[in-house]
Amino acid sequence: MNFSEIFSDAIKYPFAEPNKFLIIGVIALLSGLFSSTGGFSSDSILSILFAIVAIVASLFIAGYGVSIIRESVGGSVVVPELDFNRNFVDGIKSTIIGIVYFIIPTLIMVILVLISGVAVKLDLSAIVALGATYLLVAVILFIIFGILGEIALARFARTEDFVSSLNIFEVFNEVKQIGFFNVLIFIFVQAIVVLVLIILLGFVAFIPFIGALISSFLLGAFSVFFINRSLGLFYGNN
Repeated sequence: MNFSEIFSDAIKYPFAEPNKFLIIGVIALLSGLFSSTGGFSSDSILSILFAIVAIVASLFIAGYGVSIIRESVGGSVVVPELDFNRNFVDGIKSTIIGIVYFIIPTLIMVILVLISGVAVKLDLSAIVALGATYLLVAVILFIIFGILGEIALARFARTEDFVSSLNIFEVFNEVKQIGFFNVLIFIFVQAIVVLVLIILLGFVAFIPFIGALISSFLLGAFSVFFINRSLGLFYGNN
């Protein structure tokens, strides 16, 4: 499948089974509501309960996304069943994968900054130049590890081998086989589709009383199905 076929399929996929789209949308909406409501609650116990519900819901959705990738890698048109236990465990694992591939570039940047502590002794122009250099390095690092993290997640979904997905060298070699540029273009197009949806739903959000709820529901549900379906098809065709 080429990019056009992958994204055409992924855009239609969320609506293949409306009942599951509805359930995921409601869970995503509740996760967001509990998360935001907990922050405004003056009751610490209630805030903690809201936070727990939001975290559990988010992990479940993340795990369901893994199920979508797993089905899509082989080109299956089946929309996976909701399985709380498996989805929750997969959600924990996929979240850890995401954290690991985020922490590594963060640590690298922290180490670079600490090593170059001498910068405080430089003049202003030198500090600005050094800061700009670090910013550029940070952007490059986070792009690279963002690409690695995306493929690591797909690798985990396909093999169900959590440890293997954290093997950066194996994931790096797999990305090289697919092509860093190909993955980067894929992620870029994926982001553009979601951005267009956000802009369109921005108009829906202006509907009095229920607009924000409707737009949040649609964005949450569509993103889960679209992003994971397109990733699974892309990975499966490479």
